[in-house]
Amino acid sequence: MTGNKDVYTFIEISDEDVFRASERDFSERARALAEQGITHLIFNCCHWRWSYYPWWDKIDRALALMTEAAHRFGMKAVEHHSSLLLHTDGCPVSDWEAFRKKEEKGFFRGFTDFNRDPLSTVGGVRLSSMWQVNGGTGLPGSDAGYKTHVMCCSNPDFRRIYFNYLEHLYREVKIDGIMTDDIEIYSHDYCACEHCRKLFFEETGYPLPDPAHWEDFAGRFEDKVFVAWMKFRHASTKRFQDDVKRHYEALGFRMLRPNYVFRCLVSNTSCYPFEACADQWTAIFAENSFGIKTGYPVFAAEAIHRRALAQRTGVPVMSMFYPHLDCEYYFCYSLCWSWGQRFLGDSFSERTKKLEAPLKRFEELHFDALFGGEMKDDLAFWFSASTRDFCRESPAHFLARKKALNLSEDAAPIRSKLIFQTPFLSWLQAAYFSGFQTDMVFENDSPEVLDRHKTIIAPYAATVSEENEKKLFAFVERGGTLVTVGNFGEFDQSGAVRERFLSGFGIDAIFEPVFSTEERSLVFPDGKTVGGCRFDYVFRDVRPEQVVLTDDFSRPVALKKSIGSGQIICLAPGLTDGAVQEGILFFGVDGYAPGKPVEAPAPDLAVGIQLKTAGEFLKKIVSSPRVSVECEGYFILPSVKFSENGAAVRLINLTGTLVKENRPVTDYEELEFFNSEPEKIESPVSVTLSDCSLSSAVLYSPEMDGPLTLATSTEGGKLKIIVPAGSFSGFALIEISV
Repeated sequence: MTGNKDVYTFIEISDEDVFRASERDFSERARALAEQGITHLIFNCCHWRWSYYPWWDKIDRALALMTEAAHRFGMKAVEHHSSLLLHTDGCPVSDWEAFRKKEEKGFFRGFTDFNRDPLSTVGGVRLSSMWQVNGGTGLPGSDAGYKTHVMCCSNPDFRRIYFNYLEHLYREVKIDGIMTDDIEIYSHDYCACEHCRKLFFEETGYPLPDPAHWEDFAGRFEDKVFVAWMKFRHASTKRFQDDVKRHYEALGFRMLRPNYVFRCLVSNTSCYPFEACADQWTAIFAENSFGIKTGYPVFAAEAIHRRALAQRTGVPVMSMFYPHLDCEYYFCYSLCWSWGQRFLGDSFSERTKKLEAPLKRFEELHFDALFGGEMKDDLAFWFSASTRDFCRESPAHFLARKKALNLSEDAAPIRSKLIFQTPFLSWLQAAYFSGFQTDMVFENDSPEVLDRHKTIIAPYAATVSEENEKKLFAFVERGGTLVTVGNFGEFDQSGAVRERFLSGFGIDAIFEPVFSTEERSLVFPDGKTVGGCRFDYVFRDVRPEQVVLTDDFSRPVALKKSIGSGQIICLAPGLTDGAVQEGILFFGVDGYAPGKPVEAPAPDLAVGIQLKTAGEFLKKIVSSPRVSVECEGYFILPSVKFSENGAAVRLINLTGTLVKENRPVTDYEELEFFNSEPEKIESPVSVTLSDCSLSSAVLYSPEMDGPLTLATSTEGGKLKIIVPAGSFSGFALIEISV
C-alpha cells in the first residue's frame, strides 16, 4: 500500500480579500502555495456563513477568484463553512457583542452590517423560523458550546434555500469540493421543531411530549421512546449529509468531501454523522485543538480511530495541528509520521515555510517508508458507537455506589465512570503508551475484517446487538481472542437489559458489587501482582475452572473460556479506574488571546496508572508484540509497517512530554528533544521485531546528515537492532530489508 501524496492546507480569506483583493492578488497567493507543494486548498472564509447573508455575493466573488487561481496552478479548491451555525441578536447579548467586536476589530472588520436581526428574512423566510427548537421550552435556543443559533437541517425552508446556495457554489464559483461543517444537533433537548416532531411520529409512531412534560422524558435512556428519539436525531444529520451528496450528483457534479472531527471517541452528543457518512468522505482527519504537549495523548487515541476509518474506504488520513513554537512543528510532524498520517497545517507564513522545509524534504525522501506499507497490529479495539450514542451507566448502579461510599450528589471520583467511553479511552491510551501496535474495528465490520486481527479488546462495550454478539462469538470460534472489560453486552440493540450478559459466550457468572475507595491488587496465575486497582465488582456464580485472575482477597475478577479454536477473557470493571490523560482546550480558558500564552492547571497524570494496570494486563495477553523498544532512561515508542520488500520502524522520543509536576501549563510548552539544539539520546536504543526474517537495517532522521547502517542480529525468529547512543533526539526512521 502506497500513501496518498495529496497535500491539503486551510487558506484564510479575509475581509481584505472579500472587498478589495484583485484577480492578481489571488493569483500570486495561489502561485506561492503551489510552489510549496500544496495540491488541495480548503477555504476558511466567514465561517458562520448565515451571519453574513447580506454579503454572500461579495464572499462568493472572492471564493470564485481564489478557485480560478487555484485551478490555474493545478490545485483543487474545497469550500468549507458552517452549514447551520449563526450569530444574531437572539444569542445571549454578551456573546453577540463579543462576536461583533471580534469581527469588527479583527479578521472581518470590513463587514459593517451583520445579519443580526432574527426577524429578518432570507429567501423570503424569517430567519428565526428555521432555527432548532428546544423541546423543553418550545422556543428556539442557542448552542451552549459555540454560543450561536443553529439551523434545523430538516426544516424544508432551510433546505430549499441552502441547497440553492450550494448549487450556486457548484455552478458559478466552480468549487471542486464542499465541506458542509457543523451538521449537528447540540443537545438532546433539540430539535423539537414542528417539522422534526412530524417526522419523528411518521417514522416511529411515537409522539414527542409537549414542553410541560419534557422534563420527565429527556435523558431517560431506559425509555425506548427516548432512545428512539436519540436515534432519530442521529438519522436526521446523516440524512442531511446523504442529501447533500444526492443533490450534487443529480446536478451532474462530483465533489471532493474531506471531513474532520475534533473528538469522537468519548461522546457524540451533537449527533455528528462522522462515522455514519464515512463512505462519503474523500479524506479523513482529526482537528487537534488542545495544547500540543498536554493534548497529544488524546490526539494519539483519536488518530487510531481516524486511521482505521480511512482504511475502510482507502482515502487519505491526516492530522491537523495548531503549533505555536518551532519545536512543536517538529513534534507534530513526528507524531504524524509515527501514526502514518500526513501533517495538516492551518496557515503558511514565511516562518512556517522555513520550519517545514527540512521536514517536507525528509517526507519526500522517505515517503513510502513513512506512509506506505501494511500495519500488522498486536490488538484491535472494538469501538461501539451504540454504547457511545445510546447508552449510559444505569442509575441503579450510580445510586448504589454513591450510597455504599457515602458520596455526595456531585461526587467527582465517580464522574468519570458515568460514561462507558471514558474507561474505553483509558484502555486505548494504555495500549498506545505500552507500545502495542493498535488498530480499531467497528460494529458494522464484516467477519472477514475481524479475522484480520488475532486479538480484539472490547472495554465497556455496554451495548452489543444480537448480530454482533453472534459475529464476535464466531470470531472467537475461528481462533480469535476476545477480551471484554466491564459491562460488555449489558444492553441489546433496543436498550433492553441482559441479566446475564455473558451467557451468549457460555459464561453465566454475574457481577457482585464491592464498592470501595481502597486500592486493590490484581493477582496473575504466576503470582505477579498489579497494584493501584479499584474494582467496583467481582464475579459471582463462577465456575472455578473459568477463573484466571483474582484480587488480593482471592475474589474472581477475570474469567476465561475456550470456544472452538479461540478464547474469551472477561475482566471485571475498574482496573484503570477510568484514568484518562486529558488535554486542555486553551482557547476556552479565561484570558485567552491569540498569540499569547494562557495558563491552566496541568491535567492529572494518568499514563502511569494506565501502564501499571491495563498495560501490564495487556502484556499478558500479547506476549510477543510486533515491535518493542528498550532504552534506559528514555521513553521511546515504536510503530512499524510492513511492505513486500521489507519493513519500516518509526521511533518517537516521548521523554519529558508528559507533565508530571503539579504546575500551571500553557499552550506554549517547550519540547526539549524537538527544539533547534536538542540533546541526543545518551543510551543505545534496542529494537526487537518478532516473526521477522529481515536482516539489514539503516537509520534516518531529519536531524542526521546521512544514513547510518545499524548492527542487527537474529535469534528465535526475532530481529534485534541496536541504534547507537547519540544517534538522534526526537524522531528516527529505520528502513529494514533482506
